[in-house]
Amino acid sequence: MNSLSVGPLALSIQYFLVMLAIIIAWVVAAIMGRQRQVPAADALFSLVLLALVGARLVFVARYWSDFSAAPMSIIDIRDGGFDAWGALVVALLWLPWRLRKQVAMRAPLLISVLVGMGFWGITTLMLSMMEQHGRQLPQVELQTLNEESLALSDVINPEGGTIVNLWATWCPPCQREMPVLEKAQDKYPEFRFLFVNQGEASWTVQQYLQREGLNLDYMLLDKHAKMSLAVAAHGLPATLFYDANGQLVDFRMGELSAATLARSLKKLSTLQDTTDEESVHVQSTP
Repeated sequence: MNSLSVGPLALSIQYFLVMLAIIIAWVVAAIMGRQRQVPAADALFSLVLLALVGARLVFVARYWSDFSAAPMSIIDIRDGGFDAWGALVVALLWLPWRLRKQVAMRAPLLISVLVGMGFWGITTLMLSMMEQHGRQLPQVELQTLNEESLALSDVINPEGGTIVNLWATWCPPCQREMPVLEKAQDKYPEFRFLFVNQGEASWTVQQYLQREGLNLDYMLLDKHAKMSLAVAAHGLPATLFYDANGQLVDFRMGELSAATLARSLKKLSTLQDTTDEESVHVQSTP
């Protein structure tokens, strides 16, 4: 499962687990705080806000080259650009300072943080184990803009990573990220970018591309949205990152910025290099 549908809202399962962990931690802090008559829930809320700010600032610093052209995009957190190390550093600095003189606050706040982190860690590990058998490139049949049929496996990049973007012309976040992806296909030639339109006719897609002046190398049609069903993507846009063996390395639900795209491509490249080194080592072993 890559995403979760909550009414009209579609969320990445990873973000959903983070939100659920925060809610559980807040409930624990509220209960224990009430028993000890200390505002532990308020303190936890402040910690979460500061951690999010720290995570965002560290992410921006790491990918400043992608933000420098449009500095105002720093405050647009819809791209999901957060760095866990930034959140951890803020927590390690703020917690001792907040608890230095409040002995009664220590147990409720620390226990609630540990419960939330424990829940997130266990559920993430379980999800990863469950997904091991469902991370292979799905076998779906697509069409070109000329309505020629072909299999998705026929167009992946056998020598490097493949990025599959699921989109539609009526989707505003899809429209906003298209120029970012168009630039990326030229900036990162070692990867292949596939744009798989979900559920629309060829003429609709061609009119949109012409109107927006987009030049995308691999534009494909999925008229019955089989790809979305196969990868459990319950909303658009959704972007999947596959290695040369067709294994899913990363999944992004929602709009990509240049920075969040660069982060996922870096992850894909690192894993690909590791796989190549292991392959060379195995081949060289007598």
